[in-house]
Amino acid sequence: MNQLEMFNGTPPTGANNTAVTSRAAGVAMMPHVGTLRRKILGLLVAKGKLGGTDGEIQEELGLKGSTERPRRKELEKGGFVEDSGQVRQTASGRAAVVWRATAKATLGAPEKPVFPET
Repeated sequence: MNQLEMFNGTPPTGANNTAVTSRAAGVAMMPHVGTLRRKILGLLVAKGKLGGTDGEIQEELGLKGSTERPRRKELEKGGFVEDSGQVRQTASGRAAVVWRATAKATLGAPEKPVFPET
């Protein structure tokens, strides 16, 4: 009998989760692949609290909305990007959400973001 069989195919989970293991898990989940996700995240990390709207991200990285938005949504779902609570006006006069990198993306040190090599 192997260890997994002892738990009916489901590995046991620990009750505690320390800051060290949380950070390690965050690094492990960083976008290893996906150059576009990494470019978007890198831009938002560099912008800090200023963040960027989808339109600003698209303009700065030379991406179309149909390319940028899905990648930004993936980053949001993964907890690397969040709605800053701010809005900025677009060129057409509409309000747009300002997105920013989360502490998970910067590991609590915005001045030294961690990006794994591919």
